[in-house]
Order: sequence, then structure tokens, then C-alpha cells
Amino acid sequence: MAKSFSRAQNMRKIIKIIKTELQSRAVWEYAIVHAEAEERARQYAELLTSLIGKEPAWIMPLSPVVGVHNGPGTVGIGVSYDKP
Repeated sequence: MAKSFSRAQNMRKIIKIIKTELQSRAVWEYAIVHAEAEERARQYAELLTSLIGKEPAWIMPLSPVVGVHNGPGTVGIGVSYDKP
């Protein structure tokens, strides 16, 4: 995978990966976590809700340990897919 160097590039890349996966399987559930980045997490939720057709199971803050290692502003998305 190519590296992303900005938050906007990173968001586009993550959405593209999920779109690619949606071509062959459906999302069962997904969740969003963040390190002091609730607004960005909600932006992801908006995009993914329109793409997937369902809201995230949850949006919640990450452990401060993750924020220390990856920096404030980190957003993570976990996706569980239906069985093929």
C-alpha cells in the first residue's frame, strides 16, 4: 500500500479501500475510534454512512497510549464484513 502524507489523502485512501471491499462483500458492522479528533471521526461517519447505508456501531475515544504513539488527531476505523 502507498503511504498517505496528509489527513485528506488518508481519508480518501481509507474510503477507497472500503469501496473496493464493498464490490465483493457487504459490511456487517463498523466502528470509529479517535484520539482527540471527534470532529474528524464524525466526518468519517458521515461519509461511511452514505457509502455503506448504516451508521457506525459506535464512535469513541481511543486510549491516550495510542494518541501518544500516533499523535492527537488519529482516527481508526474497524470494519466487520458479512460472510461471503
